[in-house]
Amino acid sequence: MSDVLPNGWVWCKAEDIASIMHGGTPDTSIPEYFSENDGIPWITPSDLTNYEKQYISRGRRFLTESGLKNSSAKILPKDSILLSLRVPIGYCVISSNELCTNQGFKNFILFNDVEPKYIRFYLINSKD
Repeated sequence: MSDVLPNGWVWCKAEDIASIMHGGTPDTSIPEYFSENDGIPWITPSDLTNYEKQYISRGRRFLTESGLKNSSAKILPKDSILLSLRVPIGYCVISSNELCTNQGFKNFILFNDVEPKYIRFYLINSKD
């Protein structure tokens, strides 16, 4: 890691610029917790397989209100950074709207005016 930064930039820890949280998954044996068509957008790492876009608005399934209440998933605001920690590992996207993720993610809710594109770029290029 180079110590040379653009003027006005400083090195910091992730918790200095974001609230970091995991997602959650309700009991998958209870079909009432999930929907294929509407509800709360819910992203899983498998939704990111071969996904190349910078932003994401939804995955293949949605959580119902009951599914959200019966899991540790939390609704994340627009412009949150979603980093997959399970297969596929290392995918990183920005939420284009409110959504939630399963437990296979580390989610960054950025403070102040931190630009999500910069954080995503840094995370994608820090995989090693």
